[in-house]
Amino acid sequence: MTFSYNLVLALFLLAPGFAAYTGLFFTSQKDGRLHPAPPAPGSIVTLALVTLATLLLHAAWALALCLQAVWVKAGWWRLTVDYDPNIYVDLLAAGKPGFTLNGWGIFSFLASLVVLCVGGFLVTLALMSNAAVEKRLSGLLYGWAADLVGQMREKDPKYVRVATAFVLTTIEHEGAMFGYEGMLQNMALNPDKEIISISLKDVTAFYVDMKPGEFKRTVLTKTEGIPNIYLEKSQIQNVAFSVYRTFKPDPNVVVPAADVT
Repeated sequence: MTFSYNLVLALFLLAPGFAAYTGLFFTSQKDGRLHPAPPAPGSIVTLALVTLATLLLHAAWALALCLQAVWVKAGWWRLTVDYDPNIYVDLLAAGKPGFTLNGWGIFSFLASLVVLCVGGFLVTLALMSNAAVEKRLSGLLYGWAADLVGQMREKDPKYVRVATAFVLTTIEHEGAMFGYEGMLQNMALNPDKEIISISLKDVTAFYVDMKPGEFKRTVLTKTEGIPNIYLEKSQIQNVAFSVYRTFKPDPNVVVPAADVT
């Protein structure tokens, strides 16, 4: 496989946009219980986000370089170099006859891209730490699970949010369907926001008997206390979620140990 100069240059110039895009979906993993996959690389959403982020970051950097030129012309402190520090002037002149760029100019170009990539990633993280911004983008990040994530992440210093899941499996016997209930430990979504795997802890099994006009759910008490269970998409028929709010334990309150006789 061969790469042309124009292709490599395009990838370099788009790198800040990809860094910002990475920061956007990096924040979706911070809960630890939900792991949505970003849209497919060739999707309209991906192309739009990367392109828009790239344009904004390059525009901000071009403005900074213009202000730097104004600073120099004003006669304030400056450092003299033997190349044009404005990387965009060099890029536009790259195709002209007689154009040359020394080693320091190349370093300046690559260093600028590194700064833009790091800046785009950090700016995205800062924006997504704002509750209002995250709420507006939750539909893009989580799809149907946006409301569930909002409930799980609702902030209240007095309470802890606990999510439980009831997973109906594809196992069926004589009209009864087998399932599990437990605390949600991990759930992965594909780019289409479909559940591809789910992991529960403190699990109890149950079965559901469905007849015309009758729905009966029976808990298998002997299965209580299963530490963990992992289910893949092919094993999942349906999933229901419940989010509960419980008081945070007070670290200043000491619970006395029970007497042992």
